[in-house]
Amino acid sequence: MVAKNFDVVVVGSGVGGLATAAILASKEGKKVLVLEKESFYGGRILSFYGKENKLWIMNKEYSYKDLQRALASTGTWITHDTPSFESVVKQGLFNHCINDGGHGLFWGDRGRITYLCKFLGKPIYMKTNKGFVVIDNKDQTKWYQVEHGKPYEWMSDGGKSARKLLREMAMLTFDQIEQMKGSLGDFLRERDCSEENWLFIRNLAGSQTAMANPDDMHLRDYLKYQSIAKDIQMDLVTGSVGQIDAGIGTLDIAVQLGNVIRAAGGEIWTDSPVQEVVIENKKVKGVKVRTKNGTETIDAGLVVCNIPPKQALSVIPDGSFPADFVQEVKEKYYVPGLLTGFFYSKRDFAREKGIDPRSFIFLSGVTKKKGLEGLDFVMASFTWWVNHAPIGLNSLLFSIPLMDYEMRDKAKVSACIAEAERFMTDNFPGWEKDVIFRIWTAGSEAYGHWRPIGQDRPDNQCPWVEGLYFVGDQYGKKEWGGGVDGAALSGALCADAITGKDYEKQIFPSYHRSSW
Repeated sequence: MVAKNFDVVVVGSGVGGLATAAILASKEGKKVLVLEKESFYGGRILSFYGKENKLWIMNKEYSYKDLQRALASTGTWITHDTPSFESVVKQGLFNHCINDGGHGLFWGDRGRITYLCKFLGKPIYMKTNKGFVVIDNKDQTKWYQVEHGKPYEWMSDGGKSARKLLREMAMLTFDQIEQMKGSLGDFLRERDCSEENWLFIRNLAGSQTAMANPDDMHLRDYLKYQSIAKDIQMDLVTGSVGQIDAGIGTLDIAVQLGNVIRAAGGEIWTDSPVQEVVIENKKVKGVKVRTKNGTETIDAGLVVCNIPPKQALSVIPDGSFPADFVQEVKEKYYVPGLLTGFFYSKRDFAREKGIDPRSFIFLSGVTKKKGLEGLDFVMASFTWWVNHAPIGLNSLLFSIPLMDYEMRDKAKVSACIAEAERFMTDNFPGWEKDVIFRIWTAGSEAYGHWRPIGQDRPDNQCPWVEGLYFVGDQYGKKEWGGGVDGAALSGALCADAITGKDYEKQIFPSYHRSSW
């Protein structure tokens, strides 16, 4: 057993952990170590690509079995593939990049992660979609390109009442939103929301929250996204979701943050699972980590946990926290996921419908079949606004929000996929013979571990253990948002909690901060 000393040890290498480590190493001169149990770092922003009839992650070749293990580390697996994805790779048909679970990065180059990387001297560039399309759920062969100031043709009142609701959300101040602790469902019911408005707003909100039920959506998180759209000068029509173009995909964010850490003398150890955060007399002493040399003890007075709440208890002894908090995390925290379909064809499905192929496409209330009543689709063709399609082929992506327990229900997943393929048949006769290959991934942990409705997130600084901090999109009492966008903010908030400084203000414009 070998003792090693660091100022700060970060357990887990998601965006939040890497962000905190990069700030502390490059701006504070801290000796930082990031520990990651997998063979790659970046956590849930995992992306992989094909080259030379092989699979790659971060410029490292992976076998098909190794890829499956990597996906499993993020709670993801390939649930359906036609033909088998392994055969597609061997034939050289997979020569592009896929982001695990169909990541979208809010606001593109005006998002938090862009500001963070720029602040750290490693700017990244993203392309943003343009255009917004809604499909009539009564006649799903009718697609409508939404334009500013023009009626919503699929709605009975031309969208007047829906626009009124959205306008009310957009005009709320942060102070007003902070007083609201319920769900989006509560908000809509209080306003006697009609069924068609409920379906439409449910789908809009689901695209940001990866949740299918407004009663599962924290109102404050969603309303703040609505509120900042006017300040950020982006919306669904002009474009609001960014992607990193080709290359290694979203993991480029992790690479750039890792470069900052290493340039400042920090270290990142992969294949190094933490067995236990060592705590004595309610004070952090370091961590025990398993490496190729056996179990090692890393001494550190500060430990930052970048593991989702339900999993964090596997490395931090339960006795470190109050019993009611442990019970709440274990029993009441819930996990949203995404079922994602990637279709690749020589046909250009978007253009066949006469829409701007750079659009995000929404279909609310796909079916009234029992057990699928809350089914919504979000679709996009990455071919035309970001280079995420095989050479010579066009892409069409389906994204369906499901909870983690639903994702593990094989019958439900198959039923959702059957509805997507029924939709394809209705709209694109003969599509099956024209699609070269298709892959469905089930991402059961695509969007973090969410606390119960009305509850605050656990704070970045642990109130029960000296020297213990938490980071990630579900940590920080001032934190809001989710995914990569939320993790970037949490990284700054965690660095501020450790240093007593205000990196949040240095990094982000006012509308991206925890308060205005």
